Amino acid sequence: MYNSKIVLFLLGFFTYALGYSQHHAETNKQQIFSTSLKQERELWIKLPFNYDPAEAYDVMIVLDAEKYFELTNVLVDNRMRYGKLNPAILVGIPNPNMEERSRNLTFSRSTVDQKGEATTRYTSENSGKAEAFAAFLNEEVLSFLSQEFRVKQFGIIGHSFGGYFALYNSTLEDKISEYILIDPSLWYNNGEALQQIETHIERLKERDGIHFYLAHEDGIKNNSTKMASLARIFDKHDIAYTNFVYRNENHGSVILPALVDILRDKGKNIQRTPRHKIKK
Repeated sequence: MYNSKIVLFLLGFFTYALGYSQHHAETNKQQIFSTSLKQERELWIKLPFNYDPAEAYDVMIVLDAEKYFELTNVLVDNRMRYGKLNPAILVGIPNPNMEERSRNLTFSRSTVDQKGEATTRYTSENSGKAEAFAAFLNEEVLSFLSQEFRVKQFGIIGHSFGGYFALYNSTLEDKISEYILIDPSLWYNNGEALQQIETHIERLKERDGIHFYLAHEDGIKNNSTKMASLARIFDKHDIAYTNFVYRNENHGSVILPALVDILRDKGKNIQRTPRHKIKK
């Protein structure tokens, strides 16, 4: 009897898995050579269900894809499938390793840590090469995606160093219009991303349709203070943004509630498609 229950469970599980795979497009892992980084890099591309190549779609780029792509994929797929988010193409950029992550997502060497205390952790070997990564993203990735798909608008999702990079990078390019910044490391190098925004705020003011989603936990006072300063800058210069603060989360756990709230906010004006009209 016990073995029969196991067999029935496994049959049920594989039947469910087969049905799920038939209705959910697989993630395509695409290799491209980056002249900026002088290396092969991988892009993870997930098309929405019922994808039509004749249609134009929003493209959402997920930094730190090895950690956040699958989570984002599940949440985005659910919101799209039930008519609460416009169909979008999800693109992940994974890091080859943690040292390259730190090196590629930071624009300088930081002499302070997240608490504002002196540190020697950041060196020329593990930080300060983000200009090359920015060129890879802004010139190579966006160009590749524009050639492969019909794009309505680009968005980017970044957490921690990814959020810091995305914010700083918003002053270097003009093709990404939506920025989802989850607990961005604004503390890095005494707030250099914040200083970059202040210095180049006119570049953002000239752009139509730009919107920032800010989400952060408030456990690290140094970072929370800088997030409040960023919001004040946006208020002063009429830069569109939506702000979420989480008092019972930490730097690692905040990613889930932030994504849920931001995706819900993005779809708040979309009328739910009746279930019987959703194509299977």
